Amino acid sequence: MRLVLLAMLLSAALFRTGSAQDPSDLAAYRALTQTPLGGLIAPNGPAVSGEPSGWGWHIQYGLRSLDDHEYIHTAGAGIELPLGRGRIGFTAGAYLPDCSTGECPGHFMASAGFGERLVGIALGRDSSSATLNIATQLELGLGFPSNATLFAASATIPVALVPTGNGLRLLPYLAPGLGSGLVSENGETEAGLRGQIGAGVSALGLIKGFTLTAGIERVLLQDGNWLVGFSFLRVSPR
Repeated sequence: MRLVLLAMLLSAALFRTGSAQDPSDLAAYRALTQTPLGGLIAPNGPAVSGEPSGWGWHIQYGLRSLDDHEYIHTAGAGIELPLGRGRIGFTAGAYLPDCSTGECPGHFMASAGFGERLVGIALGRDSSSATLNIATQLELGLGFPSNATLFAASATIPVALVPTGNGLRLLPYLAPGLGSGLVSENGETEAGLRGQIGAGVSALGLIKGFTLTAGIERVLLQDGNWLVGFSFLRVSPR
């Protein structure tokens, strides 16, 4: 049943991406990219790799182009804890535009999310085996720019190839999804839906207990920009 619901989610994301854009799409893009949901690269930890672990902490950084010579920096830090078969996490961060006019104020942003591996499919032979993990990540986000409040929610489906063994392992992943955003500003409210896509590589075993992820992500909007960034996750053994 969950896999059917995930397929419906992806279909909805593709439909929304192909439809004409309107103010609700711009509101969704703003709310998603100015909160951790679309403004930071997710730490691909035990919820994606499927490895049992205890509590952990993470730091994140993202960079997105504002125009030809100006950029938006995002940074965040948080914790995550095991919860049932999955993990719950909390992130607090900052949205920091860097523009030549100096009239691009930043703001505080935060999120909470739950991730769980849904299925693992064994691949290959014993000498070169791997597992194709399919997970789900559900998140809620808030942003507090001047004179406005941003609300965002997203559901993504990280798919990662996890090599078997010890030592350094590289996990390529793809994370399609669907996000919604609401902007409340000057007494008016606008909300919409947009598709999302992320991809990258996570490195496990470089240092025991640490996972380094480098990736790209985009909230799908015509003339929207890609996010480039990394996340660094430390988890304790369980």
